[in-house]
Amino acid sequence: MSWFSRAEYDYNDRYYVSASFRTDGSSRFHPDSRWGKFWSVGASWRISNEKFMQPYKDWLDNLKLKASYGAVGNDNLGTYYAYQGLYATGNNDYNNAGVMISRLPNKTLKWESNMQFNVGADFAVFNKLSGSFEWFNRKSKDLLFTMPMAPSTGFSGIDRNIGDVKNYGIEFSLNYAAITTKDFKWTIDLNGTSYKNRITKLPQDEMNSGYFKWREGESRYNFWGVEYAGVNPETGNDQYWQNIYETNADGEKVLVERRKTEDLNALTSDNQKKYLGDAIPKLFGGFTNNFSYKGIDLSFMIYYSFGGKLYDGDYSQMMAYRTGYSMHPDMLDAWTPENTNAKFPRLSTAYANTMGSYSSKFLYNNTFARLRNVTLGYTLPKSLTYKFQVNSLRFFIQGDNLLTVGSAAKRGTDPEQSVSGTTSNRFPVTKSVSFGLQLNL
Repeated sequence: MSWFSRAEYDYNDRYYVSASFRTDGSSRFHPDSRWGKFWSVGASWRISNEKFMQPYKDWLDNLKLKASYGAVGNDNLGTYYAYQGLYATGNNDYNNAGVMISRLPNKTLKWESNMQFNVGADFAVFNKLSGSFEWFNRKSKDLLFTMPMAPSTGFSGIDRNIGDVKNYGIEFSLNYAAITTKDFKWTIDLNGTSYKNRITKLPQDEMNSGYFKWREGESRYNFWGVEYAGVNPETGNDQYWQNIYETNADGEKVLVERRKTEDLNALTSDNQKKYLGDAIPKLFGGFTNNFSYKGIDLSFMIYYSFGGKLYDGDYSQMMAYRTGYSMHPDMLDAWTPENTNAKFPRLSTAYANTMGSYSSKFLYNNTFARLRNVTLGYTLPKSLTYKFQVNSLRFFIQGDNLLTVGSAAKRGTDPEQSVSGTTSNRFPVTKSVSFGLQLNL
């Protein structure tokens, strides 16, 4: 259940203020902490409407400064009544009698809060170019996560509010009316986002979360693991970088050498691993063009993403030699005595268990561009449709996801994955072509 209120005020089309307050209740939390209270305030100043800006009105169409600060809540734990402890008969094993606890209770669970500060500007000049720029700083407090527990407890973890993170960066959007005539129009839109993520608080020094190791000051999406060192040209086996330490006179361990090893099992300790790269791209957004000539219209939209790492777990499964399972065509470039400079290790059933193991071997730069949409249409002249008492009639053909450029596409992987930067055995987006008509009576 939610209650929401909002107030806005505009003075002389120059000064604007707004405020909102809401309170939300969720049965995922104990009655003592069920309700969360969230608010926001904002203000903007349309400078272009000030008297002292009148000398610039011949080219300055709009200039506005804006800022806002507020909070929203999150209760997404994926479980209803998350604060309650649960019991199960035989822990879901009906061959054993008895009742066992299957989930630990936690009455202190509460709403996760996301506090965000934005400051930016909107502009329009020469009746041609318009856009906006914003800097944002979003801090998430009391994050809802499952905190790992020691295996000796009999539980893998417990839901808790365990830490704080912040995301900060810039967003921009630009619109350019490239050509505007009686019959022909061409507009260009470009938008983008660039941000960084940092963990600012944890309940302990570090926490393991799948392919990531969380530490204060690091990104929660920074991959952690063993660094791959390529194929051994003599044996055809995978190699990994091993750190060799010695104890100095002060009793401290110091790194004295890095050497290649084929024994991945010897590299399980943290001092053999490193941060391998962040899943968050450096810049992502969209690029759109719209054309119209008399009754013909054409538009296309490209989604782009620069930088960011992707761990291709789907590809790794197909690069392991497993009898009866599908293998990727890249396996044809596996090491042989005649092909010692191969990119991939030799095929071996004895070696198959580690061929697809996690390391930086299957961690790739995820820069890509995708032709998200192309649409071509034709609207019949009104002089023709009027005879049939039709206001407008448009025929169109549309294509979606027709082309993707990037290393992931070459492997057959969909580069648009979750923010965690890992594949999840999902099918790539569907390429489709459709056509139809739009009739307005």
